[in-house]
Amino acid sequence: MAQQIKRFFIDLFETKHGKREYWSITQPIQYVHAKFWKSQDIPARITRNKWSIASMYILDWLVMIITYLFAILWSAMPNPDEQIRFPIDPEFMRPFVDETISVTLVVILGAVVPAIIVVVFNLLFVRDGHDLNHGIMGVGFSLAMSTFWTNFLWLTIGGARPKLIYQCDPDQAIVDALYAARKHPWSDYVYLYASEVCKNKIAGLGVFIWTPGFPSGHASNVFAGWIYVMLYIGAKVSAWSFSTGPTYKFVFTALPCVAIPVFVACTRILNHAHFPHQVVVGSLIGIVAAVAAYRLRYCSLFGLDAHIPNFYMTRGIADHEAPVKPLDSISIEKAEKTENKNII
Repeated sequence: MAQQIKRFFIDLFETKHGKREYWSITQPIQYVHAKFWKSQDIPARITRNKWSIASMYILDWLVMIITYLFAILWSAMPNPDEQIRFPIDPEFMRPFVDETISVTLVVILGAVVPAIIVVVFNLLFVRDGHDLNHGIMGVGFSLAMSTFWTNFLWLTIGGARPKLIYQCDPDQAIVDALYAARKHPWSDYVYLYASEVCKNKIAGLGVFIWTPGFPSGHASNVFAGWIYVMLYIGAKVSAWSFSTGPTYKFVFTALPCVAIPVFVACTRILNHAHFPHQVVVGSLIGIVAAVAAYRLRYCSLFGLDAHIPNFYMTRGIADHEAPVKPLDSISIEKAEKTENKNII
């Protein structure tokens, strides 16, 4: 039984043509990229100044931290003063429902679990320090960008949630007085500010205590974490190349990494926490953040070099062999003649 399980995992990282050229499951990662290098042991031959590498990584981490600090700054600022239309639209009178996925759980599910998956996968199958740094850094930067833009849109656009009236708890006497004073003869609707009529306000600030609904923070962060994991593992097992691996690699890589954030997004609608368009926009923010973060750290998204950290791409060309020169028409003609003679 143990041998069968071992054989399954070994086969998971092999192709029908034999073990992959791009990295080995049993040895430290060995990158090969025919377009740029002739050698098959580029990582072992890279001898960069340690301080140069450290400064490059420190700068990357500082950029990510600064991005998080700006996201915290957006969330610390007072939210937009929500305008509420009276008489109330029934769409904003949804009842309170306990959240299926709490804020604490979404942090664990969207940030901690993806980071652990990347670390464990690297230590078990890749065992390369630069790839480990790129993987963790990518998860962090993906979440930093999604949080940054989510909090920025909360601050600039805002947006009411389906349970607006439950969250607001408007003072009926104030609503009646302001409605009578501001009602226009051409319309039966009056827009009143939350700071004027809501009982649930932050003392001293007069603003809504609930975060705006546009976009969904749960959806953006969970999609950011899991789409990055999908790109990371999918590249390592050749899930995107159907010519070098079976389809089950794509299915078992993409299915759980998409199903988990979709489930979280659906709970936000079922719990009356967001409208569908708010969840869709939040999901798109997370997907774009994950794709951008992965492309910043790795050579491509779905190519044969998608598993290679860009550290090896840039440093390998600069410090070692020059790119392989493409064959000109004369060289190709000579090669074809030689091949024909050998056949004869």
